[in-house]
Order: sequence, then C-alpha cells, then structure tokens
Amino acid sequence: MKKFSRIFLVGFRATGKSTLGKLLADKLGWSFMDLDFLITQQEGEDVGKITKNGTDWRRFREIENEALKEMSVLKNVVISCGGGVGVNDIPGYESGKTYGDLNAQIFKNSNNSLVVLLKTDEKIIEERLRVQYKNKKLMPFLSATEAKNSEGLDLDDLIEKLVKDSMQALKKREPLYEKLTEIKIDTSGKTNEKIAQEVLNYVR
Repeated sequence: MKKFSRIFLVGFRATGKSTLGKLLADKLGWSFMDLDFLITQQEGEDVGKITKNGTDWRRFREIENEALKEMSVLKNVVISCGGGVGVNDIPGYESGKTYGDLNAQIFKNSNNSLVVLLKTDEKIIEERLRVQYKNKKLMPFLSATEAKNSEGLDLDDLIEKLVKDSMQALKKREPLYEKLTEIKIDTSGKTNEKIAQEVLNYVR
C-alpha cells in the first residue's frame, strides 16, 4: 500500500474541508493547516481586504500558489485548501496557464500526496453559505463584476447576491475539481466521522 505523507482537501466553499481536516489530523496524529487562514495570518489582512472584496484576486492567488508549493513538501500534515485552489481562472506567471492550472501541477508533482475532493449537494451549500453570511462571516465575491455591482446593497440583498455569485462559480469549477483527483467523497447527509473513515480507508 502506498504511504502518504500529506492529505490535501479540495472542493468548493462550505463543503466541510476545515472541519474534516481537523478531525483527520487528530485521528492520524498529524498537523492541520488551513491555507486561507495561513495566508491571512501571513499578510495581516482578511481575504476580503487582500482581494478588495473580490474585485482583484491576483495578489491572493500569487500568495496562495507560493504557500501551496511550500506545503507540498511537508510531512504528516492535513491541508484544507481554499475553494479556488486548482480551479481558479486568474492568469498565472506562465503563459497560457492560470493559477488554477499551476496549483493542479503542484498536486501532480507532490510525491506521496493524497488529494481528496469533497462534494456536497448544491442546496446544502446554499443553506450553509446563507447561515455563514447571516452570521456576518461574509466571504468576498468570486466574480469581480458581481463585486463591483454590489455597492450600496443592504445585508439581505448582499447575501443573496453573494450566494448567487458562489453558485455560478461552482458550476464553472465542478468539471475542474473532477480533474484534480480520482478520490471524490460526497459528504451530503454523512457524519464527519463517516467521512473521515472514508478518507482513512485510502490512507491506511
């Protein structure tokens, strides 16, 4: 059986990557890292400020790409990746490639890594996003156009626009997520323990 040195959890917003990542790390006795959190700690700004509320993602994707490279050689670690890792469409530093393409190449070149895609029913994602946004955990827009057109909206309208923007992005990203790995887990209706066990079945 192949011995894995690290696990990358990929997938869209609100699919449970961070929650599962912490549980997996605990069960394996490994470290846990949340890529988005590490970026905000490093920069001293939240994702909204780094991306100018979603109007300019380039700086964030540059930092994310460098951080992913560093993590791709760490051992005994579970890494929760942001929703755009491996799938975003921001032009990268290589001609004709996006930062999503460059991230996907890092996964491919990372020896002894297990990349796991977490999938969840769209309705569940919508519900989770609305709860998060209503609890003032507002994430930046994924579309620069939507972000620029959101100024002056009240909270309820802003939330609906954020959800709509997110679901449109999910449609575009789904086929790209599928290409990142053969290991896909649908988390809909499953306990975190059951999901963790499915991942562990590949590791042990």
